[in-house]
Amino acid sequence: MGMPRQAERYPVESIAGAPQALVLVHSPAVRMRIREALRRLGAGMVAPAVSEDGPALLRRLLFDLVIVGVRAADPARSELLQELRRDEPDVPIIVALEDS
Repeated sequence: MGMPRQAERYPVESIAGAPQALVLVHSPAVRMRIREALRRLGAGMVAPAVSEDGPALLRRLLFDLVIVGVRAADPARSELLQELRRDEPDVPIIVALEDS
């Protein structure tokens, strides 16, 4: 289980010794629902406002899971997913379809 090493600029809800998730979704409402679900599971999260910060965060911090929201016709998300997978092939990624 990883723990964020540094996350001053990002909303962090860390639980000592608990799994940590990097959450990259567009919708604040969806982020809130994911936060609630992770809390119930005893996990923490980091959720940057700008999802493109995700690869940089993944290189700087340790995460057990990445959750990425994808909208239809969003080629930037496809590139983001490829970058995440290339940089951290052992970290599981959940891809969720978001409304446009």
